[in-house]
Amino acid sequence: MLSGAQITGLELFLSTASSPSGHWLQFSGFPLAEAVGSPHAGAVVIIQDITERKAEAAIALKSSLRDGLTGLLQRSVFIDRVEHALARLDPESSRLIAVVYIDINHLKLVNDAFGHQIGDQLLVEFAQRLKATLRPEDTIARLGSDTFALLLEDAASYSKIANIIEHLYESLDQPFWVADQPIQVDASMGIAFGDATSQHPEDLLRDASIAMYQAKQASGQRYCLFEDEMQTHIEGDLRLEIALRQAIQNQELVLHYQPIVLIRSKETIGFEALVRWQHPEQGLLSPDKFIQLAEKTGLIIPLGWWVLREACCQLKTWQDNLTAAKDLFVSVNMSSKQFSQSDVVGKSNQSWQRLSSKAEISS
Repeated sequence: MLSGAQITGLELFLSTASSPSGHWLQFSGFPLAEAVGSPHAGAVVIIQDITERKAEAAIALKSSLRDGLTGLLQRSVFIDRVEHALARLDPESSRLIAVVYIDINHLKLVNDAFGHQIGDQLLVEFAQRLKATLRPEDTIARLGSDTFALLLEDAASYSKIANIIEHLYESLDQPFWVADQPIQVDASMGIAFGDATSQHPEDLLRDASIAMYQAKQASGQRYCLFEDEMQTHIEGDLRLEIALRQAIQNQELVLHYQPIVLIRSKETIGFEALVRWQHPEQGLLSPDKFIQLAEKTGLIIPLGWWVLREACCQLKTWQDNLTAAKDLFVSVNMSSKQFSQSDVVGKSNQSWQRLSSKAEISS
C-alpha cells in the first residue's frame, strides 16, 4: 500500500515473451531523508521476487480446500458451493438442486481384513468412480473417512435425480480392483432437495444425512429421499436418548422378575430379570420402547451391566432372607455388544464374586 511518499508491500505480476509463466514481484521503498525538498529527490526502492512464496501459498490454499487423499473438495468448500447454487435458483422457476450424502458400508471390514493402505486405495478408487460417473458440473466432496457428498445442480425433476443415482449405483456395483484383487463394497445414500426458498446449505446436508441413515437401517434400500417426518423422528430419538442417559444415572430403571417354572412339578426354580423404565412423565415403559435405541446408541452396555448387578443383588437378598431361595437362579439377558467388550469376563466375575450370588447368563 502507499503511505505518503512510502511504498510498502506493492505486488505486481509480470510476464514476458521469454518468460510466459511470469514472476511475482513485491515493491517497497522510501525517500532518502537528506533529499526531501530537494529538486533532485532520491529514494530507495527494494524489489523482491516472491514467485516461489506465491506458489507455496497457492499450494497451501489448495491443500486447505482439498482432501489430501482423494483430491476431492473438503466440507467447507462444498457448503459454499451449495450456498451459491441456492442463490442462483430463480423463485419463479421450478428448478431444484439436490444434495446427496453417501456412506460406504463396512469400510472398517476392508481395513481390518486388508489393512488401512488397501482401504485408502479403495477410497481413492471410489472417488475416481464418482467423478467418472457424474456430470462435469456436479460437485463432489469428501466429508469424513467413509462419507462423501454430491451437489447436483439444475435438477429438473425428482425422477431425473433418481435416474442419476441409479446410474451411479450401476457403476459402484462393479468390483473395485485394488492391489490386484477385487473388492466389493456398497453404499447407502440420502437425498435432500433444495429450491429458491431454502435458506441454509447446512440444513440440506443434514437432511441428506438423515435420509442416508434411514436407507442404511432399511433392509435392501440403497437410497432414500428426505421427508420432514424423518427430522421429527430423529428429534424424538434424540430426546429419548438424553432421557435414557439420565434414567440410568438417576436410577429410574427397575427390574421385574418372571418366574421360571418346571411344568411337571410346578416348582419355581428361578427367575428371568426383565428391565423396565419408570419414566417420570410417561409412566412404566416396556423394553420395546427403549431397548432398540439403547442398542443403537451404545447405552445398552451401561444398562446391561446395571441389570446384571441389580439382579445379583436381588438374588443375594432372597438367599439371605428366604430358605426356599437357596437354590434359585436368575437369568439375565446380555447384549452382544457387552460380549464385544474386552473386560466382559472380568466384569461378570466381579459382580458374582462381590455379591456371592448364583447367576445364569443368557444371550
